[in-house]
Amino acid sequence: MKNNKSPRSFYINVPIYDLILIVSVNESIYEFKDYIKQFTEESELRNSIVSYVEDEDLFNDAERLGSAFKVPNYSVFCIIINKHTNPNYLMNTLSHEVLHTVFAMMKHLGIKYSDKSEESFTYLNGYIMEEIYKQLPNE
Repeated sequence: MKNNKSPRSFYINVPIYDLILIVSVNESIYEFKDYIKQFTEESELRNSIVSYVEDEDLFNDAERLGSAFKVPNYSVFCIIINKHTNPNYLMNTLSHEVLHTVFAMMKHLGIKYSDKSEESFTYLNGYIMEEIYKQLPNE
């Protein structure tokens, strides 16, 4: 069983599409900001991510279980999962936000959802879920 209580930020490369996904699970805004400082030395990218998170108040909204967004002007996407103590809710919220991210990534790439493109969407969804699961701390 994965430990969903430990704070953790990490990134996933999506090499086939040259995209990056940053994931934050059960962290405070301060821990997330520290990770972003380590993630990139590019101040404009760092500022874009932090500004969006602060402007949308993603860490302080008690009603919000998670969020997904594309960083403006970059091929970088973020998923933020707020504090969860129940692993069922964590997996539910993760899969929900990953699906939003898959649609945003494909839109960014100019790939519209259709019967012909559906398999591309589902493979990307599976890849991201697998990579996230690998990164979550073990109990």
